Amino acid sequence: MQRRFQKPNRNNSQASTQTPTQTPTQPSLATQVKSEIAKQYLEQHFHQVLQDADDYKRRKQEFSQSLSRADIPVEERETLEHEFVKTEARYRRSKRRNFKANQFIKLKLIGRGAFGDVFLVRDSEDNRIYAMKVLNKGELIAKHQVLNTLAERDFLTQSDNPWAVQMYYSFFDSKNLYLVMEFLPGGDLMTLLIKKSILSEPEAKFIAAETLLAIHAVHKTGFIHRDIKPDNLLVTRDGHIRLTDFGLSTKI
Repeated sequence: MQRRFQKPNRNNSQASTQTPTQTPTQPSLATQVKSEIAKQYLEQHFHQVLQDADDYKRRKQEFSQSLSRADIPVEERETLEHEFVKTEARYRRSKRRNFKANQFIKLKLIGRGAFGDVFLVRDSEDNRIYAMKVLNKGELIAKHQVLNTLAERDFLTQSDNPWAVQMYYSFFDSKNLYLVMEFLPGGDLMTLLIKKSILSEPEAKFIAAETLLAIHAVHKTGFIHRDIKPDNLLVTRDGHIRLTDFGLSTKI
C-alpha cells in the first residue's frame, strides 16, 4: 500500500503563521493624567532630594565658617556643634511627618474657589495657625486642572520668594488634596477695598508698585500667574502684598 504525501502549500503555511497587525490604541485620559502625575512626582522628588543635600552642605559650611571666625572655647564649640546636629535632625524629621486631615482643626472658612475651599486651621501637633486649601481630586481630574495644581504646588514651595504666600506642607487622602500655607491676617485686597471704599493716592501707588514687583518676581521664576485680581492679592501683618491662588498658573 502506497502512501501519498501531499506537498505543503507554502502560501497556506505562511498564512497560518501570520498574526493580524494591531493598531496602537490611544491611552485613556485617566492613564495620561496618572502618567503625567507620576512623571511630575518623580522629577520633583529627586530634585528635592538633591536640593536638600545641597542645602545641608551649605548650612554646615556656613556654620563651620562662623565657628572658625569666632573666638570660642573648645568646650563651647563642641556644644554648638552638637546643637547644630540636633537641629538638623529635627528639621529632617519635620519634613518626613505623616499628615492627616483630622489633625488640622478647622476654625473658619476664609476663602472659596472653583475647585475647593480655604480654611483657617490649627495644627493639633504644633498648635500653629495655618491657612489650608482643600481641593477635590475628582473635580481637578474632571476639569483637567491636575497639571495646574502641580504647578501651583511647585511655585508655592519656593521658600526664597518674598512676594508669594509660603506653603509649608502638602498631602492627600482618597478624596482631597491639601495645601497647608501661611496665614496672612491682613486679608485680601478686595476686602480692604470694600472696607475703605476709596484708597488714598499714596496707598494706591504703594499697592500698585508692590503688585508689579510681585508679578515680575513670578515671571523671573519661570511662571505666569494668569489670575491677577484683588481677591488674589493678600496683605501681610505689616501691610505688604503677597500673591496667592496659583491654580491657573503655568510654567513658561
